[in-house]
Amino acid sequence: MDSGVSIRQASSQEIGELKLLVINDPDKSLCSVTRDCAGMREVVFLIDFKGETAGFITWRDSAQEIFPLALFTPYRRRGIGTIAAKKFVQIQCGRGVDRLIIDIVEGKEDFWAKVFSGFNIEHIVDRKYYVYLTQAHHLKAQ
Repeated sequence: MDSGVSIRQASSQEIGELKLLVINDPDKSLCSVTRDCAGMREVVFLIDFKGETAGFITWRDSAQEIFPLALFTPYRRRGIGTIAAKKFVQIQCGRGVDRLIIDIVEGKEDFWAKVFSGFNIEHIVDRKYYVYLTQAHHLKAQ
C-alpha cells in the first residue's frame, strides 16, 4: 500500500520555501531549516505527502547527523514523520552510512524509538545518540 509519503533532496528554491513555511507555521515550535554551521555540509530533504510539502529533514553530512526532522503542524500525528524517517534511513544505508547521530528533542523519545526499533543505539552525551545502521539491523527494521 502506498503511504503517499516521499522524501528527496530539496532544491535551493524549495529550501527558501521551507524557510517561509517555518516562519508561518502556527505552532511556532520550528526555528530553522538549516543552521548554516561552517563545515557541517547541511543537506535538506523535503518530506512530501500526497503532493504537499509536509516537512523536512536536515542532514549534517560531515557529522552524519539528523538535525532536525520537522513536520508542519497539519501533518503531525499521522504517521508521516515515522515513514519519512524510515525512508531517510534507507537512503543513508544505500549511501553506505553505517552510523548516524540523532539529537532527541524532549518529548520525542517515543517517535525515535519507533523509527529505530531493531537498531543498536548508544548514548553519547546529553540528548545525542549514535544509531548503528548495520545491514542486519537495517533489514530487520523494514
